[in-house]
Amino acid sequence: MLVFGYYLLSKLTKSTLDFDSPLRLKLLYGVAGGLFSLILMNFSVLIDQIVIVDLRLVPVIINSFFFGGLPAFITGIIITVGRLIFGNRTDVYIYSYLYAVISISQLLLMPVLKYYSGTKRLIIIFLSVIIPTVFTITCILDSVYFFETIVIVIYMILGTIICHYLILELQRSQKNFIYFEKMSKIDFLTGLPNRFSYDKNSERLFKSLDQPVVWLFLLDINHFKPINDTYGHDIGDLTLKLFSAKLNLQPYIKNHIYRLGGDEFAILLTDYSKEEIVQIAENIRKKILEIDIQVEGQKIDISASIGISNSQKVSSPVELYKFADIQLYEDKEKYRTAYYKNSTLN
Repeated sequence: MLVFGYYLLSKLTKSTLDFDSPLRLKLLYGVAGGLFSLILMNFSVLIDQIVIVDLRLVPVIINSFFFGGLPAFITGIIITVGRLIFGNRTDVYIYSYLYAVISISQLLLMPVLKYYSGTKRLIIIFLSVIIPTVFTITCILDSVYFFETIVIVIYMILGTIICHYLILELQRSQKNFIYFEKMSKIDFLTGLPNRFSYDKNSERLFKSLDQPVVWLFLLDINHFKPINDTYGHDIGDLTLKLFSAKLNLQPYIKNHIYRLGGDEFAILLTDYSKEEIVQIAENIRKKILEIDIQVEGQKIDISASIGISNSQKVSSPVELYKFADIQLYEDKEKYRTAYYKNSTLN
């Protein structure tokens, strides 16, 4: 139940079970841990006519380990208040003091615990909870004998280990999911957002209620296939990386660049005038020409063809792409014509 509660919270808040979680999430997990503890009180196991054991303090340990002292403190205070309100035994005040001491100890331990991780940190937190608990029930209350004490300690150890392991696995699964989700949106070679990210963002821009004018640049590296075939794929990959890096250096298009596949790139911009877009395109062409690749003392010339379209005369991202692709083809033909004329003259 406890593990399911943390899993449900992480899903609802779309967050990971992390020591560096934002303050609002730490407060939320602290309160939730306290509520879990109050629920766990109702699932006690009766050892004899007097002694019962439960896992009410496990959320304190779990919160302290995964989220820090503040959530554990909040959980402990809620247990204390709950014990005062719902407790009906003569020792209710002693137990309330015990839970308050445990709560404060979690805050005091945090400066020390930051130097420990994994099993050591869990052991320190567990001891900070179990030692005052055993001391209270054996020395102050004098109501529990050796056998009952051993049962309580074993029950707490098993509850802590099982919950810790399951939540640790949940944490790993969450981090793996976030990592693979992120990687599914990124082009591995260049580090730029990929075709999937482009499709999602172009759809989002078209669906926005306050729809801005969307400008799409399609870029294609001229003579990329001959570069690949002549100098090898390692030089081809280097060309793609340097091309991407050069684009990313331009502040007006940084974070708006996508690699669609092969040597085709896209840039999505909004709310620029036609004159500004023309200037941006010219700046891109000039910057691309600055790319310097030398192979055995021979410089490889890198240039790009560009096709541009905007959303004013289209109704979907597909049409936006189609018109930009047509412009890209025309620009590439102009480049080829100029290139071959220049080759003939030379």
